[in-house]
Amino acid sequence: ESRKSDAYWIQGRPGDGDAATATSTQPVKVRVRDENGALIVTYKRKELRAETEVNDEREFTIDDRDAFEAFIADAGFSPASFKEKRTKRWTWEFADATEVGIELSLVERLGWFVELEVLAEGPDEGDIARIRGILLETLARCGIGEGSIETRYYTEMLDSLDRAGN
Repeated sequence: ESRKSDAYWIQGRPGDGDAATATSTQPVKVRVRDENGALIVTYKRKELRAETEVNDEREFTIDDRDAFEAFIADAGFSPASFKEKRTKRWTWEFADATEVGIELSLVERLGWFVELEVLAEGPDEGDIARIRGILLETLARCGIGEGSIETRYYTEMLDSLDRAGN
């Protein structure tokens, strides 16, 4: 079990001007997470391939949040959004030794979610198709149909609530 407090920082691509008005394909985002007292910085390159989210993710720990946030603020990042979630995590291993991380998460202001994750080093299209099948089978074993898959990121859903005044 863990509690995750996330702060997302955003920066526009070089030449885009102000981070708030960046219009490039995707602004650079950094997440600073406090997970049960451990500070973890994450940078992800996200994409959808065959309706499956594939992330190239880089993480490292820091021990001085104020110093790191001062540094990224000086580098042109600004706080964009915040998220709190409580999670319980399990691992399920399939017959082919593929491990699926399963998180049951309560995201403040949004509700309950099941998150599934398979870690793979440089997956090709065949790996992604195989992993997608494993993820869908895991959802089915949890009693969740494919039609219940939420494709938006938590930050998008929270931003929508904020824009609607909720």
